[in-house]
Amino acid sequence: MTPKTYKAVALFFSLVLVRSVTLAQPVITNPSPGATNTSASMTFQWSSGSGVTEYYLSVGSFVGGSDIYGQNMGLNLSTTITNLPTNGMTLYIQLSWLTSAGWKSYAQTNTAFGVATPVPKMISPAQGSKLTSSSATFQWSSGTGVTKYTLYVGSSLGQSALCNQNVGLNLSATATNLPSDGRTLYVRLWWLTGTDWQSSDYIYTAFGTNTPIPLLISPVPGSTLPSSSATFQWSAGTGVSKFYLAVGSSLGATDIAYQNENLNLSTTIAGLPTNGMTTYVRLWWLVSNAWQSGDYSYIAPVTLGARRQGGNFIISWPTNDPTYWLEYATNLPASSWISNSIAPSILNGRYTVTNGTPNPFTIYRLTK
Repeated sequence: MTPKTYKAVALFFSLVLVRSVTLAQPVITNPSPGATNTSASMTFQWSSGSGVTEYYLSVGSFVGGSDIYGQNMGLNLSTTITNLPTNGMTLYIQLSWLTSAGWKSYAQTNTAFGVATPVPKMISPAQGSKLTSSSATFQWSSGTGVTKYTLYVGSSLGQSALCNQNVGLNLSATATNLPSDGRTLYVRLWWLTGTDWQSSDYIYTAFGTNTPIPLLISPVPGSTLPSSSATFQWSAGTGVSKFYLAVGSSLGATDIAYQNENLNLSTTIAGLPTNGMTTYVRLWWLVSNAWQSGDYSYIAPVTLGARRQGGNFIISWPTNDPTYWLEYATNLPASSWISNSIAPSILNGRYTVTNGTPNPFTIYRLTK
């Protein structure tokens, strides 16, 4: 094989041999999801996943909270937590981990040891109902041992942009100037028992007629991105005065891109990951001084790397998923693929295979 042929094959690798690879992710193995704790002391254990350099474990009285426990675990795969609640409350457990692709997390719920005490519940308006005007009075039951209530209303879960009221021990609150466009409203009732904040969520439909909202059209949500650069396009919606586009390595993150798009309906983002990670895109839009958003996710592409070294080709790919293997063919179009017999080694965070070049033409691919 001449040097010119090597160059052509290496270029072919870099242009067309693209496969999606999903990172093997850690999961909590003890306690199991939904289990009830047997005491105020519990040992939490989790699997290692792939390429993890750091773990963080949190336990909260609300989704994503760490008010009960929150600590960096280093590379430990277990920890014992004492002084957990003993009132039968719902515990929100989140294991986060750091890889070269950034922070990701796994969440589950468990039930605390002990007897559950009555908690506040929304009475009016009825859960899921449509509000009758731009003003609504929310009423709830008292629960047991509560010393303070706070009411949130927002256009997405957990947000308080439309209402954030600390109402003391009152069992109702009136939210005014709510949207009248028929959108979904998210209501979160917070209550304080002792030193622990807890919450519950409710969904309503705003008064008025639902107007079309912007939707991301291209690339198709959930698909694999074409390369390290992609053009995102979205519909205009109704009454929108500004757009922002955020791209991140976790839901809502902006570590990859965060751009003011004004009234543009498309933008090209460069510098996207090419390691098979899940990439999250959030489209923000402004309507009548209220920000709304929609979330989408994509799979970053992964490209086989190839370089010549003496009489060999060095082929490499990310170590995101060990269930993939390398195959090759010696003709084009490939009529049959042969499993590569050389086991990969790990070098600089990538699977690496050194192959001889007995054939004048060889192409490679990843497969499961």
